[in-house]
Amino acid sequence: MSQMKPQSTTDQAMLKHSRWVGALIVVLIFVLGLLLRLTDLDDPPLGFNPTRQLRSAIIARGMYYTAQKEADPLQRHQALTHWKMMERLEPSVLESMVAATYGLVGEELVWVARVYTSIFWLIGAAALYDIARRMTSALAALFGLGYFMFLPFSILASRSFQPDPGMIMLVLLTGWALFRWSEARTWRWAILAGIMGGAAALVKVMAAFFIGGMAIGIVTFSFGPLSDAQNDKEKRWRFTNLEFSLGNLQIWAMAALMVAPALIYYLVGSGEQSSSFIVNWTILSRWREVLTPSFFMRWLIRVSSLMEPSVVLAAFVGTFLVSRRSRALLWG
Repeated sequence: MSQMKPQSTTDQAMLKHSRWVGALIVVLIFVLGLLLRLTDLDDPPLGFNPTRQLRSAIIARGMYYTAQKEADPLQRHQALTHWKMMERLEPSVLESMVAATYGLVGEELVWVARVYTSIFWLIGAAALYDIARRMTSALAALFGLGYFMFLPFSILASRSFQPDPGMIMLVLLTGWALFRWSEARTWRWAILAGIMGGAAALVKVMAAFFIGGMAIGIVTFSFGPLSDAQNDKEKRWRFTNLEFSLGNLQIWAMAALMVAPALIYYLVGSGEQSSSFIVNWTILSRWREVLTPSFFMRWLIRVSSLMEPSVVLAAFVGTFLVSRRSRALLWG
């Protein structure tokens, strides 16, 4: 017994040391990721999808000059006129935040948007890291975090004055909340998952495909008899049958919170422009193409231009190495 104590103490010290090293690496990844995104901060928004970025900048400028009653009349008139010329698509959440910041600092600084979107990306990365850590291990999660933060496309896209970085953040937060709900099945996580999912679809309606898939995957996994559970913890979590699952108020609350905001904005409160935007820019208008091989060839070419196809293949293979609950979320 006396010989086992030093060994136990040594193991505990090594474990504590490895945790500190892991935490230090995580902090380093976040710091370097932020610094990369804030490099050349005052560059004009022309490096990535400039048309869309300039559109957001024009909207933010118009919002800012709306409150500047004492500004040069001609300059103010031009700013408001250009703003009104922009077609109405998603709600101008990021533009409103940037315009409010203009008002606080007293001048128009377009790079403010780059700061916000970089922060959004870091928040999403934190959610991704926690999901990966719970699905696999802290070491494996480091690889996922590093890839998400340092992939060249992710750096470029996360600096973009568009709603997309905010959408990515909210999609990841939705996945995180769904996974936590699957572990605890409490109202707190159900409501948080619903709010995050609803906000993601509201910020950019394309998010509905991601959050809908994840929600369906994680809820569908809950169907089935308790005998299918892999361990006691999972057995406590799983629903006993399909009827109980469909009657569970937490599931219906999540669904309502995810669907209602975008439904109200795009189909009720925002007029014809935003409604047609959903039809023209989502799969709703091109669903037949999904049934053709050329669709998937174009998709593969697009993916290859952003990342190595081998990474996509490795990610798919990796879904078979995690628990069935994790696989349900990932496949969704």
